[in-house]
Amino acid sequence: MTERIDVKKWIYSERMAEWIQDSVTLDAAKLVDCVCIAPHRTMHEKQKELKRLYKNTEDVVCKGLLKNRIKRMEAVLSADSAEAFGQEKLFRIEIYYMGQKEELMPDMFFHTQKAAAEAFLEYIKENVREKEDTAALYYAVVSILALETTKQQYQCLEQFLVRFDGEIICSRETTGDDFSCQRLPYPSGTILSSGFSPFLPPIKGVLVNQAEPEENNFAENDYGQWLICPQTQGRTARNGICIVNLTDYYNPFSDTADCNLPYKQLLSAYEGRLDDKEQWLAQLSQMVREDKTILNKMLYDRQSGCKDDLALQRLAYVRSLKHSAS
Repeated sequence: MTERIDVKKWIYSERMAEWIQDSVTLDAAKLVDCVCIAPHRTMHEKQKELKRLYKNTEDVVCKGLLKNRIKRMEAVLSADSAEAFGQEKLFRIEIYYMGQKEELMPDMFFHTQKAAAEAFLEYIKENVREKEDTAALYYAVVSILALETTKQQYQCLEQFLVRFDGEIICSRETTGDDFSCQRLPYPSGTILSSGFSPFLPPIKGVLVNQAEPEENNFAENDYGQWLICPQTQGRTARNGICIVNLTDYYNPFSDTADCNLPYKQLLSAYEGRLDDKEQWLAQLSQMVREDKTILNKMLYDRQSGCKDDLALQRLAYVRSLKHSAS
């Protein structure tokens, strides 16, 4: 593929974009994925870029890949038309706030994509006024459902993400394969933060690398980075501390649906002040900088030893609830 892209336009993290540009050779498939997964660009922008690439490349395989993605994007963007998926459809929306699903909501089904998007925007309008939040911390997952006539059950044809302003970002079928060259280009011991993102809850943690960014094998292992952070929703922890494996296969900090969001692009080095409750991060950061093998001890300590009878622990806890209630 002779036509190139501006990586810095499509990778949200400037630091990650610089590392990819300097250290990674992107083949045609990865170039297309780089465009399609961008969390800060709309599907209209992505479709325009893919059409430009299609026009300017002569590679037959690459043209086929681009044509397929463009076709899927057109189907999502025109999902209200009868021709888009060729079946009668329903649109179900699920709303997320900072990466976590808004659970206390009734099922929301609509006959058109436009009606689903309007309901989402109305929800934001009402909740921003009540919570004094910013609209940009919300997004919605819209599932396109079609009735399977033989089983009389609805099946999901596609899922796509809608931004707080109603713009579609990406869909399950257009994000493509895992964009495995995403790496957090920071040394072990760096304190990372998610900042304020619609796709992640507030996170601060200490990064530990198997290989450091300046080492030759830094990009080779998808499992080679961990984040030591406070216990997050739905994750097991010891002493209130989680050790999260930062893979490229799913977002470990969110209960998002199937759409593959590039969550690593949303983490950056934290340079602000730490409050009293976060001083353990500062101390751990220094310890990891001096000897990152401390992670091995933490991984060992979180394993259940033979002396830990989990059945008895659960029974004792449930009994304590009974006593506190009486």
